[in-house]
Amino acid sequence: GVSQILKSNSLSVDKLVGIGIGLPGIVDYSSGVLTVADTLSGWSGKNIKEVFELAFGIPTYVENDVKARTIAEYLFGVARNVRDFVYLWVGDGVGAGIIIGGRLIRGATSSAGEIGYNELGFLVSNPKEYPLLYNGQRDFGDILSETSVAESFKRAMLISDNQIVTFEDVLEQRAEGNPVAVQIFQEIAKLLGMLGILLVNTLNPKLLVVGGKVVDAVDDMIADVRGSMKRAILSSPVQTVEVKRAKLGLNGTLLGAVGLVLYELFEPQPNLDRSVLEFSGRDVSVFDT
Repeated sequence: GVSQILKSNSLSVDKLVGIGIGLPGIVDYSSGVLTVADTLSGWSGKNIKEVFELAFGIPTYVENDVKARTIAEYLFGVARNVRDFVYLWVGDGVGAGIIIGGRLIRGATSSAGEIGYNELGFLVSNPKEYPLLYNGQRDFGDILSETSVAESFKRAMLISDNQIVTFEDVLEQRAEGNPVAVQIFQEIAKLLGMLGILLVNTLNPKLLVVGGKVVDAVDDMIADVRGSMKRAILSSPVQTVEVKRAKLGLNGTLLGAVGLVLYELFEPQPNLDRSVLEFSGRDVSVFDT
C-alpha cells in the first residue's frame, strides 16, 4: 500500500502533494465513490477517496482506470500535447477516455466513455460478419473481452469444456499461424474499427489511441483497425484522424494515477504539457519511456 511505498523510498507523507488512484469501474469523481464495480466484488458504493484522505490527510483523486490511462498518454505518452483525442482501451472489457480542448471529459455521472456497455446491433450479431466471436453476447465489452476471445477459440476448435484455454494460449496459436486464432483477431480488428468510427464520428478527435493487451500483443492490429475504419459512411473525420498504438502499456494505469494528481494541479493552465511540469520544479524524468 501507500505506507509501504513511502517506507521503501524513505519518504514521509508531508512530502506528497496528493494520491492518485485508478480503478476499474465507474467512479463519481467529485465524491470518490465507486458507483459501479463489475470486476471488484463488494467494492460498489465504497468511498475510496474518503478512506485514503482520512488515513493520510492529503488530497486523493480517484478515477476510472481508462480515464487515468488517458491522462497518462496525454501527459507522458503518444498523445502528449494533442488537445483533442480519444483513447480506446480493450482488455477484459472495453472503455474509452476522452480529452477535448485539453480537458478530460467525465460527463454528468462520470460515465463518459463507457462505450463497452453499448449493445451490439444487427451488424455484429450477423453470423457472416463475426462467425467466431459472436455467441449471443449483449454488448461490446462482452464480445471483445479476453475471456470471450479464449472461449471463441475453444468453441471453434471443439475443445472440451474441462480443458482450460487462456487469452495467452490464443495469442500463441495466432503467432504459430493457427487459422482460427488468426481469424478471431481479424474479427477483433473489425469490431475495434466499428467502435473507432463511432467515436470519431461523434467526437471528431485529431487522434485515436488504441491500447490494451488485445492490441499490444498483435503487431499489425493498428493497421487492421485503420483498414476496418474505411467502411465509414461519413468519410471526412475518419480520413483525417490519426490512429496510433498506446505508448505506455502496462505502466499506463500507474502513470495515470501519478498524472491524475499532476493534472489536477496544473489542468487550469491553457497549455498543459511537459514544459509546465518542468517549470514547476518537479523532476519528471522518471516518466521518460
